[in-house]
Amino acid sequence: MAESTLSLTRDDLRQEVGLKLGYGLDVSGWTPDQIARIDICVRDGLAQFYFPVTQDSKTVYEWSFLTPTATLAISSGTQAYDLPDTCDGIIERFIVTSGSSSATVIPVIKMDELLQLDTSEAGSNALPRVAAIRPKSTTPTTSESQDYEVLFYPTPDGSYTVSYDYPVQVDSIGTTNTYLPGGSSHGQTIVSACLAVSEQFFAPDEQIHQQAFATRLQASIEYDKRNQQTRINSTWALTEPTYGTWDWFRQQVSGYLLGQWNTNLLTHSENAQVESIVQRGLKQFYYPPGQDRCWSFLTPLATITAVNAQAAYDLPAGFSGLHGDMTFATAAATNQPIRLVTDSELRSSQISEATSGDPKYVCIRPKTTANTAAQLYEAVFFPTPDGSTPDIEYRYKVSPSVLSASATIPYGSDLHAETMRKSMIAIAAEQKEGGNRQEEWQIFQVALAASNFADRNVDVEDYGIINQPTAPPQLQER
Repeated sequence: MAESTLSLTRDDLRQEVGLKLGYGLDVSGWTPDQIARIDICVRDGLAQFYFPVTQDSKTVYEWSFLTPTATLAISSGTQAYDLPDTCDGIIERFIVTSGSSSATVIPVIKMDELLQLDTSEAGSNALPRVAAIRPKSTTPTTSESQDYEVLFYPTPDGSYTVSYDYPVQVDSIGTTNTYLPGGSSHGQTIVSACLAVSEQFFAPDEQIHQQAFATRLQASIEYDKRNQQTRINSTWALTEPTYGTWDWFRQQVSGYLLGQWNTNLLTHSENAQVESIVQRGLKQFYYPPGQDRCWSFLTPLATITAVNAQAAYDLPAGFSGLHGDMTFATAAATNQPIRLVTDSELRSSQISEATSGDPKYVCIRPKTTANTAAQLYEAVFFPTPDGSTPDIEYRYKVSPSVLSASATIPYGSDLHAETMRKSMIAIAAEQKEGGNRQEEWQIFQVALAASNFADRNVDVEDYGIINQPTAPPQLQER
């Protein structure tokens, strides 16, 4: 593509500065000292433009045209790869574009985190899950600058192509690289930057070019933001996640908190933040403050098959208490619901009334488990079941496990997904800059009341709300 005739070259900038300093436009008439002054102004002016500090955020603005896209071929058994010489080291993610059935995103994490994974897991080679950037050793010579390399974990098990965006190191223009990055769109801003430097050095009482540069810089940044916004707004996931699932909740939280609706493009830290909010919000929905009951969908029905001469039976993983009485599946006229007693009461009965038959009493007691596993419980019956004891049925309060890529659907999601989402947003509002957590909390309370009413129609047993307020509670300041 031909360069725009409005694009500035090195000589154009030098002439602008030379004219400002009173040296004239004739390059051949400049003295070596004048040329040196001109080049200083051009160099420092370019640095002010390419790395501008915005007045509102006091941070360096990153131009879209200084973040090109590159590809990297990775191969089986090789973990480390050199990045381009012009790479400035800040890369957020890699995307596998070839060698995998889907466009897998590889987030960039800290080097010490990757090394810990590499040491602790020490697994076999596979498609990389994470990457880390580190500087390479260099010799401080005039011909060698700082280079970077990327390490993948796990070490690749095959050949893949990854795509990534990276910030480039900008060189000062010279006799060979005469055109400026950014093209003609920002040419006058660059001129103003160079003239502002010359004004600062050689006419400090003037402020004309300083003010002109500030105005043009803001205009250039707004123009560049529109270019970047086009890329940002096109990041909706290509495949819409299923409503009420793990991926859908992550998308909703990410969109609210970060403005990023494609969770595949989250950084490692962003992804961890989103997942934490999803889990916390779901727990808040399962066990809302002030509610003294279990949701109907958290009280499944289970069956114990009685075994002759066996008193103790393991209860399901996630058991956190009985919901109602245990009963016999095919009860005789003389059978009554099995009464729940304490462990000490049942053990006393076992000693003094050692009998067998259809149980009349049951106690629930924890089983001894290692502190690396979840707590399990068992049911112990008295009298001890005999060969004629029918199956025993019961409903229990389940403690739901966390959601994950392999456990994607929460309990009650078909009816209460919106309330779950609003619970998560209420928590996300605490971490979002400018988020109104009191407003989001009240929105969640309204949705929670609607979910309670819907659940009342499913299961009226043991339905009770303690300390039910007449209006949604106010979120307390922390």
